[in-house]
Amino acid sequence: MKNSLKSILPLLAAGMLFDPNSSNPFNSPKRRKNFEPETPEQESLRMEKYYSNKNLKVFEYGDVTIWALNKKNADKKAKKQGLI
Repeated sequence: MKNSLKSILPLLAAGMLFDPNSSNPFNSPKRRKNFEPETPEQESLRMEKYYSNKNLKVFEYGDVTIWALNKKNADKKAKKQGLI
């Protein structure tokens, strides 16, 4: 019991020193990126780049687009979503 308490005490002391209301240099306005919401076109381009980097292909089922490695996997995903 004493050994486990000795190992926890430094962590507890460090936790007491932390003040969440203090000024955090990593949360300063200089460090924060300005968040701008994406337009649907920007989002589709971002997702297309993301999936193409993973070597996935586009398969369309009606108006729904599914990204998969091959037709068999696309059919499985479409079946799970109730498209087939």
